[in-house]
Amino acid sequence: MRVRNALYFLALSVALSGCSRSYLAEKEFFKAKKTLESIKLSAPVEALEEPIAAFQHVVDRFPGTPKAMESLIAISNLRLKQKKYSEARDAMKTIVEDYSADKDRVAEARDRIGQIYQAEGNWDAAQKAYWEAAEYNPLHVRGLYAPIKILLHYKQAKDDKGFEQQFVRVLDHYQGLIKQLGPIDTAAPVKNYLAMAYMVKGDTQPAVDTWEALYREHHENGYAPMALLAAAELRWREDNLAEAERLWGLYFKDYPNHGLAGKTSVTIGMLYQGKKDFTKSRGWYNKALEQYFKGKSLERSEVELLMAKSYQDEGNWEQADTLYKQLEQDYPNTSPSLQVPLLRAEHFREAGDTEQSNKILGEAILVYQGLETENPDENVRKIATRFKTAAYAQLGAWQDMIKEIEGQMAQETQPEKKGRWLFLKALLTENRLKDHGAAIQLYENFLKDYPEHPLSSRAKAQLDALKQA
Repeated sequence: MRVRNALYFLALSVALSGCSRSYLAEKEFFKAKKTLESIKLSAPVEALEEPIAAFQHVVDRFPGTPKAMESLIAISNLRLKQKKYSEARDAMKTIVEDYSADKDRVAEARDRIGQIYQAEGNWDAAQKAYWEAAEYNPLHVRGLYAPIKILLHYKQAKDDKGFEQQFVRVLDHYQGLIKQLGPIDTAAPVKNYLAMAYMVKGDTQPAVDTWEALYREHHENGYAPMALLAAAELRWREDNLAEAERLWGLYFKDYPNHGLAGKTSVTIGMLYQGKKDFTKSRGWYNKALEQYFKGKSLERSEVELLMAKSYQDEGNWEQADTLYKQLEQDYPNTSPSLQVPLLRAEHFREAGDTEQSNKILGEAILVYQGLETENPDENVRKIATRFKTAAYAQLGAWQDMIKEIEGQMAQETQPEKKGRWLFLKALLTENRLKDHGAAIQLYENFLKDYPEHPLSSRAKAQLDALKQA
């Protein structure tokens, strides 16, 4: 009995030790995150050394824990911001070597290594890393997609010879996997990516044939309905509407309750509306309303808005306005109903009645302003702000629009969003106010305050173009 008790307490102490270690790792990781959050977006990349050291502390003290792995990912991302590519890759290589049991994270790390090489401009090493991801993790989504990334690189580089060489290897890879797996459902995703490879090459027929074969051979697999949708979209893009309709017909016949069925019927309606085939367009909208969006809902109101807009585009304003009024009555203060004044104003402007168009927009702006200040729902307030800005744009009231942007910028607390507002102000100042001197100053301020912002390369390009002009 004493031996049993001793073993029990030993096991309990080991378990508690593990729990304590995980807790301490969580605690240190939280501190590291707080250190990172204290760094301003406008700070130089050298300031990232402090949070990197904090995350490295988690890795060193608690190796093998989930938080140590998360810390390695954070370190890699921060080193990439510093353009220290080797150190960014090293963090990912540590995950590959030390966390081999976590297949998902390892596959992601291999793919990430390829991305970092590619960002550095070392394509040969990137390609090698992508093939390693494909060969070591062949059935993981990262491994499955890696050969497609390689093909896309050569296609975008317009390197036909390189593309053809890699295409042969990609086909061998996917077809070899399919042969190894046999007829089991695990082969379905491989066949999907094989079809994608044909699509990237521009071989429409084998792509569609592969997707349709996937649908027939793996009818109950989750990839089957998606294969039909992909094949139909490809046929539509090559303007083969009859084949697209046939494939959509198979999809709705065999998968009427698929999660994307309602959205797909709406999308098809929009495609036909784009081709000005309003009868077919409304047929698909009606299908969506009758089969998928029966009760009152935001989704239903969005389809009803599209239906009304189809009548407006067709030139049947009376029917369009009737539906708009019904929409405003049934769904007040929603995104679809709040768009109606903008669409009415568009109709009158196109009809040559600028006075009526401007009157509608002026009244709409007052409504939007009222919702901004009085409506308790934050989402409604945001929608009203967005449409008020759109109304200013339709009016050509660029000074008012810029004032609105300045107000949004003053209220914003997130640096990235604040930077986006500043970039938009610079863009409007350049393109609408035509004040190039002020625009140059705004772009320079943007690059000074947000050097690592996602829009910084665009801002630099705009600034360079203005200075050259």
